Amino acid sequence: MMTSRLILSIILALFVGDKLFASADKTIINTRPYKKFVISPKHSGKGLWRLDQFNGELFTLIMDRKKPFPYYIFQAKKAGTGTVKLIYSENGEMKKSKIYEVHIKSQDKEKTISAKSKRAYDFNMKINARKNHGTQRRFQRSRTAAVRNKLNNKWDISREIYLNQKAYLSYIKKLYNKKLYEKTLIHIDRFTKTYPRHPGVFDLKLTKGKILMRQNRYADAAKWYQALMRGVGGKSPVRGRLTLLLAKSYEKMGENQKAKISYITNLTLMKNPKILAETHFRLGNLYFKEKDYIEGIKEIETVVNDYPEAGEARQKSLYLLGEMYYKKTKLRNYKKSYQYFKALSKEFPRGPYKRKALNKMKYLEKNFIKYY
Repeated sequence: MMTSRLILSIILALFVGDKLFASADKTIINTRPYKKFVISPKHSGKGLWRLDQFNGELFTLIMDRKKPFPYYIFQAKKAGTGTVKLIYSENGEMKKSKIYEVHIKSQDKEKTISAKSKRAYDFNMKINARKNHGTQRRFQRSRTAAVRNKLNNKWDISREIYLNQKAYLSYIKKLYNKKLYEKTLIHIDRFTKTYPRHPGVFDLKLTKGKILMRQNRYADAAKWYQALMRGVGGKSPVRGRLTLLLAKSYEKMGENQKAKISYITNLTLMKNPKILAETHFRLGNLYFKEKDYIEGIKEIETVVNDYPEAGEARQKSLYLLGEMYYKKTKLRNYKKSYQYFKALSKEFPRGPYKRKALNKMKYLEKNFIKYY
């Protein structure tokens, strides 16, 4: 008795399942021949949408993207009406299905797919974002809008490429912030090759140099900065910034003479006051490392006296001069040290060195300044 009931329930379930499958919703898509069209079901639950069948005589499948964004791209071959059937399953069990009726209109002249159209999909195959990732969700929204425009015959390839670039840049920045440097380098190289004219390419190249420095690959960083300098004008601020980065890599390698030459070259070619102030500051620091305090003091005092608009370089210079006149026996001058600390606390009241400067001033006032 129990077995017969079980058999009946199984038959009923199969019959109902077939009815459900047969009565699936139909979505009509109007398109034209020799064009791509995209079918993208909504991804819901923990299951997976997959392609079950389609009319192969009418159009061919170009791309089958299941994760993280399920969509299918077809190429129409001729006019007519065809169907695409997708099924949704969870844990290997089919839950529902959807049938798309595709009406392909006739057209006299054949139109080929442009290279830009293909390039618009390249990023989808390369991005490897984690599920429910913020970048992924933003990209999915842009992709959904693009697909909707495509189905309405209002496809804008240039906008889709722009959205892909923006999402990809955001993804690279997140990798860099998470200190996943090897992955970041791979994606920087991919982005610069795919979109060489994008305005953010140069910043990505500078980021690559920073990563090489953080990985202690100073020789590779020096070669990279030299390569970047070949395509930059002799007196442009960009070249000045690259020269500073190159000199820093030389310092890290222990080649102080090459670093000095780079700094002095910058001082002779550059006119930008901020770059000149930064160069004087770094050259003075290099002299201090070599224990040439007289030359070091000259360079650092040049920043304070000649570049009032230098900002960060001026702030560092004021603090460094105060420290040098306070600590070093050959330079010791408590009055000058006090003056530099006082100037620092007045000019940069919210700076990172203010508290240290105030503490030194109190100590000097209590122990030394009163004797002058």
